[in-house]
Amino acid sequence: MYKWIDDQGRTHYSESPPPKAYQPIEIKGEITEVSIEVIEAEYYQTPERSKHGALPKIRKGDVLLFTTPACGFCYRAKDYFKFKKIAYRELDIVANEKYRTWFSHWGGRGVPFTIVGGRNGNHKTISGFSEYQFDQIFQ
Repeated sequence: MYKWIDDQGRTHYSESPPPKAYQPIEIKGEITEVSIEVIEAEYYQTPERSKHGALPKIRKGDVLLFTTPACGFCYRAKDYFKFKKIAYRELDIVANEKYRTWFSHWGGRGVPFTIVGGRNGNHKTISGFSEYQFDQIFQ
């Protein structure tokens, strides 16, 4: 199995090698419908400024959900939060350029993209939606 990222930042998975311009990364195992990546990070609370001003301060327990209007998994994530009665802040990256900048700064590559505020600035990020993965974080 091969994985590569094209010039537009799109990730491709294939059983055949990518075009010669790309360096393949061999991955083993099965690719499932949704890819979930959880990252512990401290660098989110930097004082950096974008052209839209300072990044928002994320406190322990805050939940930010970056979405787009046409994203089916975004609706599933929102339904999950409503069902579990978890307060969250939805940030539509299509409608708001500032949110798009924040999304990129925090490493967003696809939606839904969720940031969960942690202790001492150690936040978790979740790319995609998996009820199992959300249950592990929001138990």
